[in-house]
Amino acid sequence: MIYFNFKCCQLSDAVHFPVLIARNVGVSYCKRNTIRFTEKCRHGMLTIGFNRAHNTGSCSNIVIKGKMVIKGRGTHAFGAGCFIGIGKNGILEIGDNFGCTGDSYISVSKHITIGKNNLWSYNNVVMDYDGHSICLRSGEKINHPKEICFGDNVWMGCGCTILKGSAIPANTIIASRSMITKPLDGNNSIITTQGKVIRENIIWKP
Repeated sequence: MIYFNFKCCQLSDAVHFPVLIARNVGVSYCKRNTIRFTEKCRHGMLTIGFNRAHNTGSCSNIVIKGKMVIKGRGTHAFGAGCFIGIGKNGILEIGDNFGCTGDSYISVSKHITIGKNNLWSYNNVVMDYDGHSICLRSGEKINHPKEICFGDNVWMGCGCTILKGSAIPANTIIASRSMITKPLDGNNSIITTQGKVIRENIIWKP
C-alpha cells in the first residue's frame, strides 16, 4: 500500500496515504502519477478491494495506464472483486461519495465520468469501447470509443451493462439487469432495460 501511494500519486498527496488497497488486490500495471486528487487529500479517500455487502470477497485487479481523477473529499470505494482498467489514453473521473459494492468490471479507453453521490450494486459492466477493433477491408477502423457519463445521484442496480456512448441523467435509478447503449432523457427517473423510463418524479435516498 505504501509503495502504491508513492508510485501512483503525486508526492504531496502520497504522504497522506489517500489510497487504501486490500491485500488481495492485484496491481498488474500502474504508471507513475496516474491518480490525481482535485481536493486536499486525506487518509483513505479511495479504497479498493475491501469487502462490502453482498459480494464474494474475491480478488480485485487494477491496470492504470491513463489517468484516474478523484473529485471531492468524501469516500470513493470499489468493493472486492472489481476490475479497474484504464488504457493509456483513458481518463476515469470519479465524483464525491462514490460506492461500488464489488464484482464489477470498469474498463476505460477514452473517458468515463461519474458524478457525485453515485451508488453502484454488484456484477456491473461499464465499458466505453468494444474490446476489439472492427475494421473495413481497407483497414479503416469503424468502432471508435465513445465517452460515458453518469450524472449526480445515480443508483445502479446489480447486473447492469453500460456501454460506449451512454449518458445517464442525474437522479436516475437504473433497474437491475438493464443494458444502456445511448444517451438517456429525463430526470428523477427509474430506467429499465434498453433505457425505457418506467417511473418519473422519484427521489432515492442511500
